[in-house]
Amino acid sequence: MAFLSGVLGAVKNENEVTTYDKYMTNKLETVISTLNSKIGSGRAGLVESVGAVKEWLEGYEGMVSEKINEVKHPIESIKDEIKRHKNKIREEEEFHISDQISNWTGRAVWYIEKAQKANTALEKIDNLLFDKLNHNVKLVLQGVTIFLDDAMNKDLENIYNTTETQMMQVLDEIYEIVENKNKAIQWYLRKHFTHLHEKFKKFNAEKLGLLKNVINEDIGR
Repeated sequence: MAFLSGVLGAVKNENEVTTYDKYMTNKLETVISTLNSKIGSGRAGLVESVGAVKEWLEGYEGMVSEKINEVKHPIESIKDEIKRHKNKIREEEEFHISDQISNWTGRAVWYIEKAQKANTALEKIDNLLFDKLNHNVKLVLQGVTIFLDDAMNKDLENIYNTTETQMMQVLDEIYEIVENKNKAIQWYLRKHFTHLHEKFKKFNAEKLGLLKNVINEDIGR
């Protein structure tokens, strides 16, 4: 338990931990307190401690994914709507100009709202991930902010093709960053749980060895 407590205590103040732990019901500090209370309590205490750590790590992984998705999903929505709206260009080209302006204004506002939502969600991710995603999200926000002016003054189909291409490039970069983050989390979990599993097996082997010694001593009497 002291080992587990030491591992978690060493990372509890890291930004990548505190950023997500504050949104979790099962706080890391509570887990560490549980571990400290189980020191010296034998196998039962070890099992409970490992369970507490496992539960927190799984909750942490889920919270990281949730906060990342709050950035990613609005941008995915913009990409999907750009594809759908592009098909309306020819449908609406015979509309009165005031109706066209109204439609494109509404769409541009919707794009901007989604991009702003993704931009706001950046505040809830860790500093390292923020530094990697911030530029891409800002590009999306900048692109949709000037979308209306471009659409009113240039060929709509070209504007949509260009915007869609840019959006796909940005999303590809975001997906790569997010995927690398998820791989890093999985690596962390595997590394530490493999270590815990090995210590647990060693603990059981030592206990079994002691039991065998006691039995042999009894037989030898």
